[in-house]
Amino acid sequence: TSLTSFLAISSSLSATLTTNLIRQVTLHQATNLSDAQSYLLKYQSLIGRLVLNPVVITSLVTSLFYGIYTSNTNWLILTTLAIYQVAGLYVSLQHNYLMGVFRIIPFSISGVLSTLVRFGATFGLLYFGFGIWALPLGLMAALSSLWLITYIFVGRYYEQNNLSRAVCKSDLKLNLKSEFTSLLFTMMALFLLSSVLNISPIISQLAEINPEAKDLLAVLFNFGQIIFFGATAC
Repeated sequence: TSLTSFLAISSSLSATLTTNLIRQVTLHQATNLSDAQSYLLKYQSLIGRLVLNPVVITSLVTSLFYGIYTSNTNWLILTTLAIYQVAGLYVSLQHNYLMGVFRIIPFSISGVLSTLVRFGATFGLLYFGFGIWALPLGLMAALSSLWLITYIFVGRYYEQNNLSRAVCKSDLKLNLKSEFTSLLFTMMALFLLSSVLNISPIISQLAEINPEAKDLLAVLFNFGQIIFFGATAC
């Protein structure tokens, strides 16, 4: 539960990027479908250059080693979760592009199916004795299924609207200053919200309390999350 909460908080950056993508794609597709596609491609390219930046890579590696040094968590699990976070960023951009162009049913279907894959994979791995590894491997299985399903749906959308994966007929240019300002304020808001909602299991994990109390706090937290997501789903 503590690992899942940490993933939720650290996913604030990914949530920020996808929120901005949806907003911008929706604006562009209202006037020109090619501009919406171009925005997705240029946005992916921009984020790719940032992620592959030596400074970013050094920071991620340093953070990973710090986590390994200060935590009793298996370093392979932390590495797998780090890979999941970076890979999930690219997959979520393609997935949320469907939302930006108002393909709500394909967006929902792909999300639901990947969730079912995560549940099935995680439950199966637990059943066969994989223990804590069920979490990262279940996440990777869900991510792989989400990428495949979304790739198919986006391809169909392109075909229906005479768009090509290889060639984009648009001269759209990104306003980097506007993009950065928008991303900064959105990330601050989402990080604060995610921290408030997910910090309690991490605190209880680090606290000097007995295992039974930690288990009780984990159950209460998950029950509260169910209520929260149920109330805000619509």
